[in-house]
Amino acid sequence: MLAAVYESGFSSDLALHERRRIVGLEGAGGEDWYMLARAEERAGNGSAARAAYRHALESPIPPSSFHA
Repeated sequence: MLAAVYESGFSSDLALHERRRIVGLEGAGGEDWYMLARAEERAGNGSAARAAYRHALESPIPPSSFHA
């Protein structure tokens, strides 16, 4: 939720930091990795975005079918 608030215009740097923190938590799934990939893309981090997309697709908890 906090990452979404940051993404709503407060701070893209804080949003990216929060998205990176989220994927490190137990239970993080494909949707979390997908959202990190989007944040990395917006920050101009192409290789980090590709890696996060790969994690999203390989996650035991897959992303939504829309994002997959």
